[in-house]
Amino acid sequence: MKSDSRILKQVAVWNRRPSRATAKALYHLVQKREGLSASGRGAVLIPLGEAAEMDWDFNLAQSHYLSVVATANPLRDERLYARAAARCLLNTPRLRQVDLLHGVARLVQKLKPEQRTPRLAWLGAVAQGLLAVDARHWDRARKAFEEAMGAAWESDDAEAEALAHHLLGQTWLRLDKFARARQHITAAREAARRSGLWLVEKRLELEALLFDLTARLDADVLAELRQLISEIRKTGFPRFEFLAWFR
Repeated sequence: MKSDSRILKQVAVWNRRPSRATAKALYHLVQKREGLSASGRGAVLIPLGEAAEMDWDFNLAQSHYLSVVATANPLRDERLYARAAARCLLNTPRLRQVDLLHGVARLVQKLKPEQRTPRLAWLGAVAQGLLAVDARHWDRARKAFEEAMGAAWESDDAEAEALAHHLLGQTWLRLDKFARARQHITAAREAARRSGLWLVEKRLELEALLFDLTARLDADVLAELRQLISEIRKTGFPRFEFLAWFR
């Protein structure tokens, strides 16, 4: 569809380098609705959710992501569904939406073996791990996120790999295993660079810099952090705190 084509081009621009101007263009395209398929609408709601996060409106962001989860078919639009659901899951600690974690975990568990693709298995493992985090069962969380890591490798999905490393890094921190945490936080940053998603890359770059600063106050790390903040401000979104997923 013509409208889908225009939207996908703008989504690609957003993924390479988000900006307020691109977010406005996407918003106007989706408001017209003319010739827009369900998958096209879903594709634009993820950037609009990310833009809402950049404006510190996490409830609006979650609303956009949940709209995709509610309408996308996890079997036919697997990647779209998984990306939207993953963003929902990562915001659940901030928004205290534990029921959502249970819902995603149950959905994946109910899939038939032939329907349980590596990407959907990754999603289910992330939900189970975050449930364990909510209950402060850190070793159970670690095992779930390690399962997610295996599924990410199997799906050859750099974004899923980056997020699994991120979650493992945070879990090892809770277990006071700082060397293991550093390994995963560094690996998350490297995988994010391969994802082609600027926002994911910068979020995990921030995580790595914050970890380094807790270990030592270093002039080079501070300079890198200042450069990251400058890059964020050039997007037209003045805040950078939104980058830090709930820690």
